[in-house]
Amino acid sequence: MNAGCCSCGPTDASLHTSTANNDKNFWLKLGISLVIAGQSMVFGLAINVASPPYGSLTYWSLHAALFGSAAVVIGLLGPRLARESWAAARRGRITVEFLFLITCIGALTGSLLATFTGTGSVYYEVVAIVLAVYTVGKRTGSLSRDKVLQEIDRYRETFETAREVFPDGEERVTRVEFIRPGALVRVAPGEAVPIDGEIINGTGYLEQSQLTGEPIPVIGRPGGMIHAGSWSVDGTFTIRTTKTVDERQIDQILAWVEQARERPSRLQTWADHTIQWFLPIVLGISAATFFGWLLWGTGGWEVALFNSMAVLLVSCPCALGLATPIAIWKGLFRLTEKGMLCRHGEALDAFARTRHIFFDKTGTLSSAQLVVRDFYTLETSPVPAAELRNWVASAETGQEHPVARALSGFVDEANTTILDRRLLPGRGLEARLKANGVEHTIEIGNRDSTQAIAPPSQLPEKIVHVWVDGILSAEIRVEEILRDEAETCLQHLRDRGIEVDILSGDPNPRWAEISGVTVEGSLTPEQKRARVEKAVERGEEPIFVGDGINDTPAMAAGAASVSIGEGASLPRGTSDAVLLGNDLMTLIHGIDLARRVHHGVRSNVHFAIIYNGIGIALAATGILHPIAAALLMLGSSATVSIRALLSAEFPKRP
Repeated sequence: MNAGCCSCGPTDASLHTSTANNDKNFWLKLGISLVIAGQSMVFGLAINVASPPYGSLTYWSLHAALFGSAAVVIGLLGPRLARESWAAARRGRITVEFLFLITCIGALTGSLLATFTGTGSVYYEVVAIVLAVYTVGKRTGSLSRDKVLQEIDRYRETFETAREVFPDGEERVTRVEFIRPGALVRVAPGEAVPIDGEIINGTGYLEQSQLTGEPIPVIGRPGGMIHAGSWSVDGTFTIRTTKTVDERQIDQILAWVEQARERPSRLQTWADHTIQWFLPIVLGISAATFFGWLLWGTGGWEVALFNSMAVLLVSCPCALGLATPIAIWKGLFRLTEKGMLCRHGEALDAFARTRHIFFDKTGTLSSAQLVVRDFYTLETSPVPAAELRNWVASAETGQEHPVARALSGFVDEANTTILDRRLLPGRGLEARLKANGVEHTIEIGNRDSTQAIAPPSQLPEKIVHVWVDGILSAEIRVEEILRDEAETCLQHLRDRGIEVDILSGDPNPRWAEISGVTVEGSLTPEQKRARVEKAVERGEEPIFVGDGINDTPAMAAGAASVSIGEGASLPRGTSDAVLLGNDLMTLIHGIDLARRVHHGVRSNVHFAIIYNGIGIALAATGILHPIAAALLMLGSSATVSIRALLSAEFPKRP
């Protein structure tokens, strides 16, 4: 369980502040601890191989230095482990903290016993290594939580202020929490819409694909509803506020994302459940060994304590404490090499377990860029088709509208001289150009009274018309295109026994089905989230792959989430994994590797239980000397670590 979930643990705010203020101290403490651990390993090995005479000045000096080095590391890195262990104990729970705590206590007690009796080996460096592993793991979790908080805060700041319009016509920048329902807000071209409300005045295009999944900006008109999270492309709108700041759709989306951070880690839960029965058994065996040898053995309390410490030393469950992080960290590194950035090991666990993956359509399975499907030049056009295409591309160059970007890239080189141009809010663009020494006026967009001339396609498309000097001259069809690997990705997922669904907010999906999977359109963020939650209830470990802000509630509801690298900043910053190269086939590589790592981790745990079980039995009966127990512990660590490294490699099959 994360520290923030403990009853006496730090709050989110304190975690965030602590990370920001103590970052330099953390790395300094960790660096000092690792240096001490390295030196302790060297001197500890020297003492264990050829110890100075017991009781000599050299003997006590070396042992005192080793104990002092362990004490320094405990002072630097031990307080957090102690606090969280105590917090777990107060809640009556046995957590992973006890795993590290008992290992440290066992190593320190055994080392002190060896120091004062002059018999056996010392293990002071184990204390430093175990504390460093624990600290790095906790630090990684804290940074991940802080990253989510920062992304949410950064996105929320975009919609924190609005230009409120007062009855006397004055405009004033006001924080949205002070804007009441009924207040008027003005949004200019290129600005974010900060409130939910009704458009009172103004017409223009609204970019809201991140909220609704519609790939093409929609026209906002008086009487229409508008939501925070949208952007005005070319119009100036006056909006009457209908909801307070906490009731906006964007606030609900962000709240869902924040709530998802409080879910317990799956790997953490599994580790806790394992320790629930493993650790009490080990402690019980160690205590039974001590009292058994004390009451019925020979050698008195020293031998009894010696053998009980041997039990603790040999029982170090390295598969959970050391090998599991090794496998996960290497797996995460390998995925990064392939183009998938995973923020934590829980993503790997979810990839291994999932039986159901949900995809958004727009910007996820389809490319984020629109393309020109057809440029139909009419017979009435006063200029040839090739020249008209150049005029259109030149006029649209530099415009931010998705359709404009598609038109500007339709020709290899747009080189017509544009004298001036102006936006026609909600309609398109008008430009004045000069070609062959003659000036012309070209209008690109739509007029409400104009109907499509060319035979309509059976698939939904964006229709754009072109007028030259007032003469209707061309009709252009712009549409989405699938990513090259989209269908292959869906097929590979089904081949691996994973169910696939496509959920889209687009009311008019470009495709009825993709690779045999039906595209469900007109879904709200709440409906997407509900579909994922039902899959969670069925135990399908669902993963949601998306790119828009409207996808974040569904992404937060699943076992894990994957965002597209070229998508919106919020899903990129809060998802469990990001496809850096936007290649969907990387998801297949991730699932294959995760299954391999997951199998390796499970196999390692079973191996370690059997391996350490034999060692514990030998130690409890007095057959296993603490030196041999330490060797067995090291052998177990080395074996499971090698197995972990081998498991975190991509399968050799293509």
